[in-house]
Amino acid sequence: MAPNLEEVTFMADHFSLQSRDQYHTEPDVIHLPKAPLKWKNYSQFGKVSPNILDSLSTTVTTLSLHICMCDFWSLCSMLGNFSAMESFEMTLKIGGEHKFTSPPISSPSPCKTVRRLTLRFETEPSWALPNPLEYSRDWSFTYSDIIHQMFESIDTLTLSSHYDLPVQWHLIDGDGFQKLEKLTVSVSQQNSKLTESLQLPSTLESIYVYGDDVDLSNLSSKSVEKLNIATFGVSKSPTNKIDLMAWPNIDHLSLPAYKLKLDWPHSQFHKLDSVHLTDISSITWDYSTQFCRDLALYPDAMPHLWSLSLSRSPEWDILFILLERYNFRTSIDSERISCLSIGDAPLDILEPLQSLCAGKFTERPSNYELSWVGNTDIIFDHSLPGCLRCHKLLLFCRHTTLPAGHSLYDRAYAALTQFDIWEAENNSIGISRMFGEEPDEDLDMYVPKYPDNTQDILLEWEYRERAWEELHQLGRLKSCRGAGRNRVFITDKLCERTSGIPF
Repeated sequence: MAPNLEEVTFMADHFSLQSRDQYHTEPDVIHLPKAPLKWKNYSQFGKVSPNILDSLSTTVTTLSLHICMCDFWSLCSMLGNFSAMESFEMTLKIGGEHKFTSPPISSPSPCKTVRRLTLRFETEPSWALPNPLEYSRDWSFTYSDIIHQMFESIDTLTLSSHYDLPVQWHLIDGDGFQKLEKLTVSVSQQNSKLTESLQLPSTLESIYVYGDDVDLSNLSSKSVEKLNIATFGVSKSPTNKIDLMAWPNIDHLSLPAYKLKLDWPHSQFHKLDSVHLTDISSITWDYSTQFCRDLALYPDAMPHLWSLSLSRSPEWDILFILLERYNFRTSIDSERISCLSIGDAPLDILEPLQSLCAGKFTERPSNYELSWVGNTDIIFDHSLPGCLRCHKLLLFCRHTTLPAGHSLYDRAYAALTQFDIWEAENNSIGISRMFGEEPDEDLDMYVPKYPDNTQDILLEWEYRERAWEELHQLGRLKSCRGAGRNRVFITDKLCERTSGIPF
């Protein structure tokens, strides 16, 4: 039965074999050779096959099983025999007939060679668990100690739950996993609300949370060095924040810009050298620019930052002020931002940006010329095309400007891409509002006076941002498919501009 294959997948109703250029299936009746199987990677969907697992106990390095909860204990009693296994993935089905049973008094033997553990919990909506939260907690408290004992040597853990089953946060509360260094958690609105504070393992160095926008404000750690949060929602006013004061030793930060909470005047993150901020189009407030403004005001909050990545380009006047203030400080042990990744940018400012990343003073347009306030004559000119977002970034944009109710509005609607329409409907903008209202005659009333010095430019930025939001009354598309599709990557030695999908 092909004992020398490297990767095998066993489905519930057939047996599939794969090896480089081979693929074939055999009936469910399996005739095993007397000699141990030499398969290194084995996946099984359905009921556990003890005879197969016994034959793999000395050779398999990666094992993936999809089982019912009722088979969990019988599996536990076998896993301790695997002497070469380095990675174990287990998907447990919970609900209906798939109920767990209480473990016997004796504990299973630990899997001392396993370093990577993945636990997934699944159910089906049709099973209609009466109380999935209570059901899941029963499992967690019953088996958490056993899981910790069996996989005492793991350094990497991945947790995820589907549908109505909550994420098993209880498994990572405290030092149950005494060697855990990397944690990945998949979250969703339905199952992942974290209502209680967790004491993450003291050995944890990296955490990655991805999925829907849920409240993770109760997470904290003094040992974590790499914090990656990739959770997004459609809410225009997200309330939950990640307080960096709860993560004092991070050296890499990646999260949605609107989630960042920081007491800038009283913070100092000496180890933080890399920041990546993402954004979503449904949020109109410019959090990327706000971060640049705050860092320009308080550079000592992150004195060793050398890499800054922003998914949404900030306002150019604020970015230039940041780079000039941050990169030319007199502190002996301070770093400069030498690696910059942003959205699209006008070609004529790329060379000055690269010079600043290289630590060189350079000639550039004035702050006023780089600001949207200094370009209102173009923004208010309805004979010129362009969405508001592109105008704010001084980028060329083909989208026609038409106020709602205009006689050519239907033609403009026909020109919208499916992406534009989807975005409007899913972000509660509404197609009829994408172009804004009929512009007022006196648009200058919305334009604030631009300050004369850089300190006031920074301090008064929020006032200008609120004024900019009032300009959404203009008969322009708020954003377009092309806005933010291109990327610019700048270091002290190179400048690259990647083109996105044309619009």
